[in-house]
Amino acid sequence: MTVAGPAGYLLGENAFRWRMIGSVSPRRLFCVLALAILGVFGGAMSAIVLSVGVLAVLAALALAESSLLAGRGHV
Repeated sequence: MTVAGPAGYLLGENAFRWRMIGSVSPRRLFCVLALAILGVFGGAMSAIVLSVGVLAVLAALALAESSLLAGRGHV
């Protein structure tokens, strides 16, 4: 659930975006891939290490998207 929740949300958001405007976010798809890799190796990690990995992936996405918006003058 630690990995599947955020990955499912990002996939759903991309599916909605594809349906509405015909494009997807490559950054979010990359994060889904990173979360899937964490999910594969998650059984060998402690819960706290896995949670920190998920946090790092989502924080990197948030920083990337906020800098993208700042560059466009939206923030």
